[in-house]
Amino acid sequence: MLALSAWTYASPAYSSPDEPAHVLNAAAVARGQVLTEQQETARGAMSVVEVPSGLATIEDYGVCEAQPNCAPGASLTGEGGSRRLTYVGRYFPPYYAVLGLPSLVVPTDAALYTMRLLNAALCALLLALAFVHASRVSRWTVVGVLLGLTPTTLFTAATVNPNGLEISAAAAFWAGLLALGARAETPTWLLVTTGAAGVTLAVTRSLGPLWLALIALLVIAIRPRRWLDLARDRRVQVTAAVVATTAAVASLWVLLAGSLRLVGIAPPDTPLSVVVRGVVKRSASRLEQLVEVLGWLDLHVSRPLTALWLLLVAALCVAALTIPRHARRALLPVAACALLIVMLPLLEVASYSRIGPSWQGRYTLPIAVGLPIMAATLAGMRPHRLRLPLAVGAVASVCALEVAFLALSLRDYTGLRSPGVPVWEPPVPAPLLVLVCAVGLAALAAALLRELRAGRDLAVEALRPRADAREVSDDPREPAPA
Repeated sequence: MLALSAWTYASPAYSSPDEPAHVLNAAAVARGQVLTEQQETARGAMSVVEVPSGLATIEDYGVCEAQPNCAPGASLTGEGGSRRLTYVGRYFPPYYAVLGLPSLVVPTDAALYTMRLLNAALCALLLALAFVHASRVSRWTVVGVLLGLTPTTLFTAATVNPNGLEISAAAAFWAGLLALGARAETPTWLLVTTGAAGVTLAVTRSLGPLWLALIALLVIAIRPRRWLDLARDRRVQVTAAVVATTAAVASLWVLLAGSLRLVGIAPPDTPLSVVVRGVVKRSASRLEQLVEVLGWLDLHVSRPLTALWLLLVAALCVAALTIPRHARRALLPVAACALLIVMLPLLEVASYSRIGPSWQGRYTLPIAVGLPIMAATLAGMRPHRLRLPLAVGAVASVCALEVAFLALSLRDYTGLRSPGVPVWEPPVPAPLLVLVCAVGLAALAAALLRELRAGRDLAVEALRPRADAREVSDDPREPAPA
């Protein structure tokens, strides 16, 4: 939570993609305004909402960039109401109903940051669940979760943007399903927390039900026989029914309310082959966006550090190839996950004729976060005396990279990279934000390292042939595998 709190104050007001639209919709939904009237604009149909007149829009602030005067001093105070337009007014309302609560009780000049802190708290809870779930799978699964939490994830989790909560819920759902598949018993608490993560994933954004189904299919494919056994458990049936029903309701809302109708400026008529080639050409930038392209996709923090992060993920994937022969069937879901990361941007082809290029790397992260989680789980199956030291080194490296990305983004936002450029001053001194982030990540690293030393690799046992799995646990916290 400390690291996310630092990110909350480390980016200027409305510097997260679509943050003004999300703030307006949250304030409106919290006041009971759902499915309001639509108004046609040059960019498409938008929802008309009435919010306190002090809530600024993107027109008040301008597009925040790492450029002069990113957040000029527009007043957020005011009395009365104001009719504003938002292009996310048809999104499923649960997320906005919760995030809009601070606007009811907090003065409007502080509403933005209280909404950010509330979003960060919800994401921190789900990320904590992800680590707890991962610790019930294997030591290396914990490393995979950490590596999946890229600076883009922390940035969106610390601003008013449902994408951050979606990614956090996906990480908890990935790790929870892996834990259920790896364990011989099925703890009720694990079912409840995994189900809660699945429900959150389904209702947060329009594509949530799709991510829910894809994640479930990929994890079940790792150990299908175990899931056939689980399907006979009444508790599992009830949990699955709740998650599936929630996903069905969310999908119905998306279809009937038109949540997938994006706004934008229609480009000139373009042949399909040209559109597809454009998507392919943008693949490198979308890959970079998975790690870090902050602001409104205008702030490239550090391409060398991004390359290093991607190299760590690639190393995990290569290490996963060394798993024992009897378990290599589990590589197919990992390969399918990697293929999905490459192919998902092609979804923008369907809407290109109306709004042009629309896919962003962060949209892929609910699936992409599962790649290092699954790869790390499989990589930990190969016995090696350096396995623990490598895991410790990976945790330390990733935490150091997270702090570096925050410090470098502050450097850009405050104008230190370009002397003479008007400086944005964060509400909290920049050095203190870096310190808070470092302390938070150091505490996380210490907790993870303690778990790495004490953990037990259930995933290794789960994928062994039955004849080799009959061993007594030397860990009093865990029963022997069945």
